[in-house]
Amino acid sequence: MLCVWGGVEIISPSMIADLEYDYILIASLYWKEIREQLKSLGVNRKKIRCPMAPMKISRFENEYKDIFNRFGKIKFYYDKWYLTEQFHPDIMGLFINPYFFSRKKLYESVREYAHYMTGRCMDFGCGIQPYRKMLPVKEYVGVEIESDNKIRGVIYYDGHTLPFKDESFDSIISSEVFEHIDNIDEIVIELKRVLKTGGVMLLTVPFVYPKHCWPYDFRRYTTKGLKNLLTNAGFACIECKTDSNYQECLAQLKNVYWQEDVKVKTAIGKIGKNLVITINNLNGVIAGKLLPYSNKLYLDNIIIVKKL
Repeated sequence: MLCVWGGVEIISPSMIADLEYDYILIASLYWKEIREQLKSLGVNRKKIRCPMAPMKISRFENEYKDIFNRFGKIKFYYDKWYLTEQFHPDIMGLFINPYFFSRKKLYESVREYAHYMTGRCMDFGCGIQPYRKMLPVKEYVGVEIESDNKIRGVIYYDGHTLPFKDESFDSIISSEVFEHIDNIDEIVIELKRVLKTGGVMLLTVPFVYPKHCWPYDFRRYTTKGLKNLLTNAGFACIECKTDSNYQECLAQLKNVYWQEDVKVKTAIGKIGKNLVITINNLNGVIAGKLLPYSNKLYLDNIIIVKKL
């Protein structure tokens, strides 16, 4: 299929093998995944150029001055830092990250309980694998539901049966996934099947959060509800907690609205929007420390269970 957007011809990836070209240049932070997809389409690896690869930036800078100049080099490192900041926010996240409280609290919880992850570990619903480097495991296995856009190194399953033998893993981590599984009772049994006896599973699941990944957003859990789901399936609860307070939760909900539902087109509008998000983040931090503590409203549940 051929179409034109902004005066540029756009082709389907399946047509690449039929074209004549000297090189394919990948200008994306996701160059590794794109490179693997191109190879799977029959493209010769020697014809694939990846100037975003950190070790090749200097070499390509002179070769492609017209599209990869000094600004491009700076932008690469900025984008790389910005992506890290989205999932591992520090103080700068207060000013740039509309999901500051959600991402920060999840990061802190995974870091706190990462020591439970040992041996061969499955990251169920791994996504872009934001916590992989935090896990002190011997082998990491990322698992996702079947998709047309596959990433090298990730194992895909059909939504019902995990493609592993019984008791294949020493530990399992799954972050913000259970709310997106319609047949959750079936999948919990599957997770138990592939986990070794005595193995540990670390889960984070939202309690209060706007609908997302629609229409694949099926449920929310209280701490008690999540615990019952797992203990009824034959797991024993080791630890269970919530990750945020009332004021932080309110600030996060406001920012999700501003980020996803308030549309602005002008530069001034974007600056104003970012300013509101920053103010909400700062108010959440200050109010959370000054006002009486309450976790009746919170963002996520964190639970660690063991297979009996």
